Amino acid sequence: MYKITREAHRGRRSLVIRSSLAALAFLGIGLGVTTAVWTDDVWFSSGVTTKTFNLQGSATSATAGFEESGTEGSISLAIPTGVWAGMEPGDSVTTSVWLKNAGTAPAVMTTPVFTLNNASNGLTITGTGTGLSVTASGIDTGDVLNAGAVRKVDVTITAGGDLVQGASGTLRMQIHGESQA
Repeated sequence: MYKITREAHRGRRSLVIRSSLAALAFLGIGLGVTTAVWTDDVWFSSGVTTKTFNLQGSATSATAGFEESGTEGSISLAIPTGVWAGMEPGDSVTTSVWLKNAGTAPAVMTTPVFTLNNASNGLTITGTGTGLSVTASGIDTGDVLNAGAVRKVDVTITAGGDLVQGASGTLRMQIHGESQA
């Protein structure tokens, strides 16, 4: 049987401690080396702007008189009243208005819509050979009006054969556009 002496035990204990410390030091250095990383960042910046959308109309010319008239309750663009005054059965009268895209985004247009407000004595817009027939040419649904572009729209009123006498009303035309996606 082997008898371990105090010195042998101390020597063995010292060897175990030194070996353990060496192993920990090796692992620590190894882990430190393997977990070390370099970092770096790259940043970018840029200004952001959006386009504008603004349709305007003119009842006077392709180069002047453009203004906003964006709500039904406050129509500021007026076709001179004498244009369609005194209509008789069979009359057909055309006048021009201009539409301008004063924004920076293209506009997709729709065909103008006509309504008759404050009509008296049975005056109507029928779209047929009776009453008043109102048409617009120069703009149709799906037409694109580019930024800064001006488009002439001809509006024609034709009086049907059974046009009522002494009637009056206010013709309103809405031209609608949406920004192009």
